[in-house]
Amino acid sequence: MEFKLRFSTVNFLLAVNVFVFILAFYLQSISVDSGSSGKTLTEVFTLLGGMSLSSIFNGDLWTLITANFLHLELMHIILNMLALISLGSKFE
Repeated sequence: MEFKLRFSTVNFLLAVNVFVFILAFYLQSISVDSGSSGKTLTEVFTLLGGMSLSSIFNGDLWTLITANFLHLELMHIILNMLALISLGSKFE
């Protein structure tokens, strides 16, 4: 039985999504633990490149791409990753 590690765009996108999801919750938890009022999850997502109408009008067009990697809830990321696996593997 031979195991070959191959590059897959779907696997790469899964890894990036999970990394950003964990990073967002980590940044929120350390802002709350620092003794300040802490940042809301929405504020953390805005820092990580969340998209809003005002950001687009201000010329931050990169948020159109980075917003695709942000997920607010565990069920949200799980369902999106299942859709990515089922649809992405067919296109790949």
